[in-house]
Amino acid sequence: MEKLPELSLIDLAAMGGLVAMTAGLLLWLKMKLIGQLFLSVARAALQVLMLGIFFSLILRSEKSLGQPWASAIGALVLIFVVAVATSSRLGKSWQQLLPLVFGIFLLCTGFVLGYVYLLVGHGQISIGYLPILVGVLMAASPPMVVGVGQRFLESLQREQKAIETRLSLGASSSQWLQVYQRQAMHQSLQPALQTLALTGLVTVPSWMAGAMLAGMTPLLAAAYQVVILVMIVTHQVLTTVLLVQGLSKFCCDDAGRVRGLSQD
Repeated sequence: MEKLPELSLIDLAAMGGLVAMTAGLLLWLKMKLIGQLFLSVARAALQVLMLGIFFSLILRSEKSLGQPWASAIGALVLIFVVAVATSSRLGKSWQQLLPLVFGIFLLCTGFVLGYVYLLVGHGQISIGYLPILVGVLMAASPPMVVGVGQRFLESLQREQKAIETRLSLGASSSQWLQVYQRQAMHQSLQPALQTLALTGLVTVPSWMAGAMLAGMTPLLAAAYQVVILVMIVTHQVLTTVLLVQGLSKFCCDDAGRVRGLSQD
């Protein structure tokens, strides 16, 4: 398979023609989405290019700091930035939630990547791939974490009186907390699992497509895609379980009553 050609900024700018065609179609349909279209495309392109610069800096730093240190620092920075963005979407008390979210992401990411590195890759996967694999997990899990967290916090605020009634009737805090924890996780995890079940049937996974475009054989790309899919779903379940457990302790006192947590 021949190597893909290099792309310049001019080549990327030429993609604006497709965006303009899309905007023209929306204009013809009299849909007020043109501004949002341009903003979303521009923001996504800028963020992806910044991510490319970030990974380029890590690769260059490998020569001066050594590959393990450069990769580890890059992975930690990426996890911290995503933890800040995720915490800020959970409410106005995000500064208090940041240590919890960062710790959960760090623990779950370390566990999943350690398992894959030792038991799947047999210690032969280059440590230079660490920031990239962290980036894959950090792109997939935060939306799930935000959805579960928001649903759980909203249910606590909405059912506060019902919770106090159950406590007065002798229910333990663990009993009523488990009800809302399961509801929040079920509502968020079920659609994700349904989408996962369709992967490869109605869609070509993005990582697999990118690997094949980069020259990897289809079967090897498919094998690595399976590894990544299992990594993602495990990471999502682990992070959501730990999050609702952590939020339960954060939002409830020792008696099981709900503390006030301001939401955006």
